[in-house]
Amino acid sequence: MASDDNGSERFDETPEDGHESTTVKKKRLSRHARNRLKAYAAGGALLAWIVFLVLWLLIYASGFEFAQNAAVVVASFFLDVGLVAVVYSGQEFGRTRWRIKATVGLTTLLIVFLIMWPAFISQYFGYYQGWAVVAAVILSFLTVIPIIWMTAGPVVFLPGRVQAVAAMFVLWSILVVVWLWFFADGHTGYHNVAIMMGFILVLLLVNIGSVKVTVGDEKIQGTRPLGLLFLWFVVIIAWFWFFAEGLTGYQNAALVLVSFVLLVLLAYLSERPRYQRW
Repeated sequence: MASDDNGSERFDETPEDGHESTTVKKKRLSRHARNRLKAYAAGGALLAWIVFLVLWLLIYASGFEFAQNAAVVVASFFLDVGLVAVVYSGQEFGRTRWRIKATVGLTTLLIVFLIMWPAFISQYFGYYQGWAVVAAVILSFLTVIPIIWMTAGPVVFLPGRVQAVAAMFVLWSILVVVWLWFFADGHTGYHNVAIMMGFILVLLLVNIGSVKVTVGDEKIQGTRPLGLLFLWFVVIIAWFWFFAEGLTGYQNAALVLVSFVLLVLLAYLSERPRYQRW
């Protein structure tokens, strides 16, 4: 036992005879060995990626377009980095280590899929069927990741509201995918945009109970911006369904952007004290 500069006592892992205990030495050597193996694994992964690129460029690249070759290079790089990140991540977090590794791994796979999809896979699907596949993958990712982390605590307890929101999100995701796969071809692009926004509006309306308000002598907070948001959705849905065909896609995008900026401005002003009486 020794004292530091402040006079407080501290315990050394080294005994008084100057020799480390066998247990401490084994732990330290084991930790150093693991770190060394991880460094070797990272270097090996980088070397494997370089070898893969060389072989791809020498043998296979000439049979593909530039965009496809670029997708292979970028996707393989993300896959290599993701594998290294899985090896290194979560070492200091105990029982949550596997959750961190799973999150990193699934995120890596999602990025690789989104890179490879337009270059190699989308050509085998119709336009809206392709969007259905992409939506299914992304929504599945957004469903699985929260499930992984919901069980992070010692006791799994999901209030009824959380369970209802999760169930509604899953049902909403299925509805979006089914619409894109089976029914979207029968409508114009702008009509499908309106329908997708309608789906989002329905999801917001169903989960409106999650918005906290104060009732009683105090004024209700947060309802004006929420009402403006719902009104904005209704206006934009009506615009895309009835009027958007007369403009180009860029013009419609500009109108949506301007309307959203106005929405944010009105929502901000509606919460200012001077406007609370209106």
